[in-house]
Amino acid sequence: MVEREKVTVTATDKEGHKTSYSTLFSFPPGTGTFETTSEELLNKENEKPLVKAKGINVNTLYTEGENREWRAFLVTGGRNVNDGQADRAKGYDVVASALVRTDGTAIFTPDTYLKDKIGDKPLRLVVAMVDQRTTNVYKDFISALSSSSIQAPAEYKQPPVLAQDTANTLEVTVKIGQGTANKATVVYFDAAGAPQTVKLSKTGDSWSKDVAGNAAVTITRNSDGTATVHIPEGVAKVGMQVLANQNDSNTKPSSTQSLTVQGDTTAPKVSLGNTVLPTTASAATTPIYKVVQGSAFAPKT
Repeated sequence: MVEREKVTVTATDKEGHKTSYSTLFSFPPGTGTFETTSEELLNKENEKPLVKAKGINVNTLYTEGENREWRAFLVTGGRNVNDGQADRAKGYDVVASALVRTDGTAIFTPDTYLKDKIGDKPLRLVVAMVDQRTTNVYKDFISALSSSSIQAPAEYKQPPVLAQDTANTLEVTVKIGQGTANKATVVYFDAAGAPQTVKLSKTGDSWSKDVAGNAAVTITRNSDGTATVHIPEGVAKVGMQVLANQNDSNTKPSSTQSLTVQGDTTAPKVSLGNTVLPTTASAATTPIYKVVQGSAFAPKT
């Protein structure tokens, strides 16, 4: 709760005269913590989801007037400013405003939102005494920004990069780990057409599979801190797609990238003596043997 303490200091000069000074110290309300988790806000950045807060330490019966009330704000941005007595929140943007209940909780329902959506920025709590049904803070009756925060995870901005060496090995590669990504998912279809999912995580500087298996699929570390997933020829079915996305601990997966696996489309080179045989009918314009009517045709093999 907000507490106001009067402190009186009495000073005595060398002649024995006493002078008293009094000042009033106020202590801001406690902001509490979020009961709702960031994971519960997954894919809800464009909605007005239910958000719960608990442990708010104010006396809701004390409002310094009938037309005031205690409210909890769901806010983005802002900073804490020390006014010489305590830290108090300044410069924040209110996303939603809900009454503080007598049990120290606050519930932000869709009708309490002042914005059209919760967004994907970090959210904190601020508790203040306000004029009824407003966000106008009364005097200095306001808390600091809460240390507790939540965030509707945003889509990771840097997707993996897929490629295939169609000229030589036909290997498919997936480059992962760009930026702060520390989780990735790669899906391919085996020779029977069954989907195979490979989940990977980064610990320290190293990437590894979350679950052992898919032995043919390997991972190498790159000098720039990223990693490359290698899918050799024959592991992923020709004509099917390889899919991949990635994210970090604070975001949802990036857009899924895809690549269609190609087979060997390069015709083999066949030579007859010093002559390379054409690979298409349209290119076969130079005769290798000339046959004249009545002559014996006896090619050497």
